[in-house]
Amino acid sequence: MSELSPPKWVLSNQFIAPRYTGPCFANLPNFAHAVLTGDSAPWLSNRAKRDYQNVVFLFVDSFGWSQLEKFRTFLEGLEIFQAEPEIFRATSQFPSTTAAHVTTLSTGLPVSEHGILEWYYYEPILGEVIAPLLYSFVDRRVRDSLLSTIPSEEILPFRTFFEALGLKGIESFLIQHRDIAFSAYGGAMSRGGKVLPYDSPMHSLKLLTELISGPGSQKRFIYYYYDRIDALGHEFGPNSPKREAGIKEFFTALNEQLRSHLDRETLFVLFADHGMTDVSPARVTYVDRELPELSSKLLVTKQGKPIAPCGSSRDIFLHVKPAYETEVFQELRDLFAHRAEVYRVSDLCDARIFGPSPSVRLRERAGQIVVLPFAGEGAFWFGNGQFEQHFLGNHGGLTPEEVEIPIILF
Repeated sequence: MSELSPPKWVLSNQFIAPRYTGPCFANLPNFAHAVLTGDSAPWLSNRAKRDYQNVVFLFVDSFGWSQLEKFRTFLEGLEIFQAEPEIFRATSQFPSTTAAHVTTLSTGLPVSEHGILEWYYYEPILGEVIAPLLYSFVDRRVRDSLLSTIPSEEILPFRTFFEALGLKGIESFLIQHRDIAFSAYGGAMSRGGKVLPYDSPMHSLKLLTELISGPGSQKRFIYYYYDRIDALGHEFGPNSPKREAGIKEFFTALNEQLRSHLDRETLFVLFADHGMTDVSPARVTYVDRELPELSSKLLVTKQGKPIAPCGSSRDIFLHVKPAYETEVFQELRDLFAHRAEVYRVSDLCDARIFGPSPSVRLRERAGQIVVLPFAGEGAFWFGNGQFEQHFLGNHGGLTPEEVEIPIILF
């Protein structure tokens, strides 16, 4: 079997597997590299075979395929979507999380290699659970508080995608919110690129258009990241009026700023890292409350606490002591009957759900068992109440609403 063959193992009929062989988020770095250098890539469109001065990645966090479908008529009325765009029904990686995907874009590595898989995950280098994007311990959740313990380069020991482009004589620019741009994670993941921080959505678009229209003799890769649509979905729900208004507001402003910058010198690639599904706080099952003995069956951190929580309410990963793995697996299957699927991480790895050739680095961080709730359901760790869930929308799992994303070229 070819390394890039799609999974043969069948998931629940409520889930879909990422399609790593074609239009998939995992292939976007190679796609940009191929367009700018003329090298080959796993997936390349006819439009992208031209010679471009600029490749602009418009990374719209959480704008999944279902949202594209819902707003298709509105989008088709905008000038930037009238220039014969190529639209691909693509997929995220698994887990369908921001941490996995922004790390892939910054390193050029799939999640199966870099292993930064979720908002919370177990970091073997520290022997503790951390929040990588905040660069903090799980129980502190204060941005960059982990710096006093360990430098970010030790947790994120990657050469960046921007450094790789620089070796080819290509300049990289990153337009990110100032909170991200100057953080420990952001600093480690932007090496080799010039960071342009923004304060507001309009400021971000102004920076983008100034960069596109500015002088430059070198080829340029421009990475624009917008997270407001994701935040609105978490707080109010993916189909809420506030999120719908936020989507229209963003794309209207994007069109206003870019419509005079459409030319054959610049390829725009608009995409999301994942979609989002409705969740209800009342339908989140807390495994440590429902199974009081579970804590004693989990592996422990360096401080002697259970390794938890890992993942999110859409994909909780459990690090189980070998002697209890079969027992815990069955207990969770009984607990979540008709509400979620329970899988061994090793089976998902073998089925290439994480991508081709899952690394030791990924396996060490993912644990032994994962619970993937069906749409509308949730599973997480309550602790002493510090991890109680309040989101009305979330992502991380394998439902079509979470996994399917658009990739749009214009």
